[in-house]
Amino acid sequence: MKIVGDKAAAGVWDRYRLLPRLPRTHVLHDAAIEPASPFREGTGMLEKANGGVVCSDGAPFVPAFGVRGGHMGDDDYVGGGHVSFRPTPGFDVASCEEQCEEAIFGGFLYTHFGHCFMESFSRLWDIARHRPDMPVLFLTERRDGPDLLAWHQSLFGLAGVDPARIRLVTRPIRVATLVVAEPLLRLWSHAFPSALAAQREIVQNRLAEHFSGRELPHLPERVYFSRANVKLAITLGEKFIERYMREQGWDIVYPEDIDTYTQLYLMTNAPEIAAVSGSAIHQIMFRSKPLAIYYLNRFSHIVQDYVMVDDMVGTNATYFLCNRKTELPPHEAEGPFLLDLPRLLDHLEAEIPDMKPGILRNEARDEQAVLDVEYHGYWHLQTALIHLGGKRDDEAIRCIDEAIRSAPKNRRFLAEKISILVHLGRIAEAREHCEAVIRDGETARVVMEQYFQTIVRLSKHKEGGDFLRSIGRGKTFYEATKMAILYYNGGAPDLARAYARWAASITCDNLDDALQLINISSALSLHDEVIRLAPAALAATRSPYALRALVLAYALKARADDALAVSMDNLDVFWNDSIEFLFSLIQHGHGFASLIIRRLDGRNPEAGLAARLEALALRQ
Repeated sequence: MKIVGDKAAAGVWDRYRLLPRLPRTHVLHDAAIEPASPFREGTGMLEKANGGVVCSDGAPFVPAFGVRGGHMGDDDYVGGGHVSFRPTPGFDVASCEEQCEEAIFGGFLYTHFGHCFMESFSRLWDIARHRPDMPVLFLTERRDGPDLLAWHQSLFGLAGVDPARIRLVTRPIRVATLVVAEPLLRLWSHAFPSALAAQREIVQNRLAEHFSGRELPHLPERVYFSRANVKLAITLGEKFIERYMREQGWDIVYPEDIDTYTQLYLMTNAPEIAAVSGSAIHQIMFRSKPLAIYYLNRFSHIVQDYVMVDDMVGTNATYFLCNRKTELPPHEAEGPFLLDLPRLLDHLEAEIPDMKPGILRNEARDEQAVLDVEYHGYWHLQTALIHLGGKRDDEAIRCIDEAIRSAPKNRRFLAEKISILVHLGRIAEAREHCEAVIRDGETARVVMEQYFQTIVRLSKHKEGGDFLRSIGRGKTFYEATKMAILYYNGGAPDLARAYARWAASITCDNLDDALQLINISSALSLHDEVIRLAPAALAATRSPYALRALVLAYALKARADDALAVSMDNLDVFWNDSIEFLFSLIQHGHGFASLIIRRLDGRNPEAGLAARLEALALRQ
C-alpha cells in the first residue's frame, strides 16, 4: 500500500492480524436467543444493544457477542473492544415461549449495506452450505416492515443461502441445537483468509450462475464508485470529484442505483477502482483478479479495516489523505466530511497513471470556498441530529437554526428543520415553515418533499393540494405527480386525474418520480397512461410495482395476450410478483387460466403451481 499526503496523520492502521487457521464452529445444546434491544437510551441499535445467545445454564455465550476490536488469545476473544449483543444478565432460558429444533446463529442483521456485508455476512462463510436444511437466525432492530430488504435477499443468495431460510428473532426463542460460527473477520482486529477463500468461491460461482445466459454488464477500465447521492455521512466535495473523474475518462457508478449482482461484478472485475472511503467498497474481498484501487480517504486517519481487506485480497492500494482541516472536526463516522479539492487534484494527477494535468483547477478553488462555508451548516445539522437522538430537543432546534444561518442559500437545512419539527410532533409549525417558503417563489425540491410529507402526517391531503394550486404550483412532472397523489388521498379524484394526465404529458428523467406516477395512474384507472409509461420504467428498474400496474392495465383494456406476455417475460426476476398477481386477475374473472397453463412452457419453480392453476381454470 501507498500513503499520499500527511503520513503523520494516517494514525495506527497496521495492528490487525491475519490468522492462518479456519474460524471455529461451536454447537450448543438447549440454548436460547434473546432479541436485540437498545443498550441505553439514545445510543442506537447499530452500536450497542442487549440480546444474544444464552447457554442452557443461563450464562451468556461469549463467542456470539458482537465485538469490534478487543484482544485475541491463542484460541478466541478474551476481552476488551467494543461489545454489543450481550444478553441481559439473569435471562431465563426456560422463559422462552418460541421453540426451534436446530438453527444457525447469524449474528445481527444490519440494514447498513457495508456493515451487513462485513459483519452480518461474516458468520456464514462456509457453514450454511454444509447445513442446508437449518434456518439461520438473526438478531434485528426491525419491528415492522418486511423481514428482509431486497438487497438482503441478493446478498444471501450470493452467499449460497436461500433467503427463505432467514428468520429474524423478535421474541425469545429456545433452540435445541444451535450452531454458532466464529466470524471470518472482526472489525478493528483480525480476519481469517482461509475462510474468506471458501466464501469467495461460493460468491464467484453464484455470480457466474446469475449471469449465465445473460448479457454481462458493461465493464469499464476505470470505475469511480460515488457516495455523492448518499445522505448518510455526507462528504462535501464529492460531486466536484465526480465531474473531475469523468473529465479524466473514468466511468461514474452509483452503487445504490444498480442491483447487488452488478455491483459485485464491477467490484470484482474492473481493473482500476477509485472511491471515497466507505464500507461498501469492501466487496472487493470476493475478487481474485489483480486490482489497483485508490481510496479518497475522508477520515482524519486511515481505518485499518480497509488495509486488512487489501492485505487479504492482495490489492495495489493507494490512500490519498485528502480531508480538509477545520475548526469543527467531523463527528467520527457520522461526518460531515470535507475534501481538500486543490490538494486532492494535485495528488491524483501525480500518483494515478494517465491523468491529464491542470483540469478544473480554477473551478476547484472556487468550489472549495463555497464548500468551506457550507461545511459549517452541515456540521451543525449533524450536531442537531445527534441531539435529537439523545432526546435533547431544544438543543437540536438551536443547532439546526445555526445551520440555516450558516448557509441560508442551502434549502436542505430548512427542510431538515421541518423534518425535525415533524419528528417532535410540531406538525402545524412545520407546515407553516413550508408554506412560508413556498409562497416566496422558486423552492428547492427538498423543501417540497418535506411539505408533502408534512401534509400527509396532518391528513390534510386536499387542503395541501388546494394551497399549491392557489399559488400556481403543479406545473412540473414532480409537483403534478405529488398533487395527483394528494388529491387522490384527499377524495378529489377528478382533480387527481387532471394532474396525473398533465404529469404524463411531461418528459421525466427521474425513475422514482415516474414509478410514483405509474402507481397513482393505476389507482385512478388511467390505464392508457400506465401502458404508455410503464414499459420504459419496467425495463430500467425491473420494478414489481410497474409490472403489476402494467399487467393490470393490459388486462382491463382487454389485452390479455400483452398482460400474459409481460408477466411471462418477468417470471425469472419477479416470480411471485408476476404469477401471484396473475392469480388475482384470474380470481377476478379476467380469464387467463388456460392461457397461462399453455404458456408456462414447463417452468415450475414452486411446488403445486400447475395444480393451483388447473383449479383456478376449472372454477371459471
